[in-house]
Amino acid sequence: MELLKKGYKAREVARIVDLSPNTVTKVKKLMQVVR
Repeated sequence: MELLKKGYKAREVARIVDLSPNTVTKVKKLMQVVR
């Protein structure tokens, strides 16, 4: 989540954290809803 806040793209975060890009995108959407 911190990486997304810093402005990393979903694909970059997915590689760093070793998750699928789809998972990262879902997290990103959830973060926008929570705000």
